[in-house]
Amino acid sequence: INDFAGSRRLLAHTVITPKQPGWMEEVDKAIAVYKPDSWKAYTIGDPLAPSKYPWRLDDEQVMYKYYEKAARAGINIICIHKGLFFPWLPEELGRCADVGRAAALYPDMNFIIYHSGYEIGSKEGPYDPTKGARGIDNLIKSVQDNGIGRNANVYAELGTTWRFVMRDPTTAAHLLGKLLKHIGEDNV
Repeated sequence: INDFAGSRRLLAHTVITPKQPGWMEEVDKAIAVYKPDSWKAYTIGDPLAPSKYPWRLDDEQVMYKYYEKAARAGINIICIHKGLFFPWLPEELGRCADVGRAAALYPDMNFIIYHSGYEIGSKEGPYDPTKGARGIDNLIKSVQDNGIGRNANVYAELGTTWRFVMRDPTTAAHLLGKLLKHIGEDNV
């Protein structure tokens, strides 16, 4: 076990629960006690059931003090679940329209978008900003509309997404190509 002391091969998340009672006090506790490397959150609130606590990354009243506190603590990675969708969740809460604005306002924070905004069952084609309300195009449009460049502070994660698209080579190729072109080869 001592061979791994100080290793950066394992990074720990601490889950944040914006809008839930006492959530900022839990952030303080995490900073003091757990010393996480990054944060993990679901803008849909509770991913397993209908939630009373949905929120947006660009919600000034809910998130800005958190970003400032996290940055002061030196924990500038936030991993957000966006996409996939479950039948009981309102889809707009899992879309990426809020990513670009938050990333533009907090350029020192790194936003890792789990699932890259991919929506299960979607057929991805070439990027079309006029259809940027859904899926991967929604992430790209949000980033572009807010002036976030390639390889900046928005990252597209593909773990679970790849499981769904690898059986459809055309969708997989478009998805990967769009992310590499618009999010950046270092950020996918």
